[in-house]
Amino acid sequence: RHLASEVTSLMWAMSMQDLVHEEIAKQRSEAGPGDPVHTIIIPKVRFVHSGLFRVTQANPGKDKKKTRSGFTYLVEELIGGTGDGLFIKYLHNSSAVPRVLSGKDANIAAFLSFSQHLQFDKTGGLVYISDYQVGAGGLLTDPQVMTNPYLQGELFGGGNVAAAFEAFASEHTCNEYCVTFGL
Repeated sequence: RHLASEVTSLMWAMSMQDLVHEEIAKQRSEAGPGDPVHTIIIPKVRFVHSGLFRVTQANPGKDKKKTRSGFTYLVEELIGGTGDGLFIKYLHNSSAVPRVLSGKDANIAAFLSFSQHLQFDKTGGLVYISDYQVGAGGLLTDPQVMTNPYLQGELFGGGNVAAAFEAFASEHTCNEYCVTFGL
């Protein structure tokens, strides 16, 4: 069940990020050639592809009594750290304030903060993605789907922090992406 919850969260996160890119494409198609929506740089980040793998055939190996038959695993495409082997967490699920505010990664943090704002607006204040972290190749992993406490229950896991969701509107600070895309 836990693994299925992880995959479900990842699939929702992918869909919500697709919503962001669809809105960007829509606004670009409707804008004139000199409009800022055409000149702002959109970072190349995406969520890692994953799925569940269930072992269906016994392979006892050396110890004839042990088998992995029936075991289920979460599998993801290979993610490395950034160039220096690290993963970078841009936004935590307990706050809408980006953790990276300067340097080369500040642009990615600003874009992901904008993504949250757009998701929040487009869903009527019901859902946004948080816990944005990235490894090598711009692969985002381990997202948290944040839902309005009004929806009740743990729809997407224990990381759905009600207090953080309720504080989103007051904590989020609009940035150049929010302004450029009219939020």
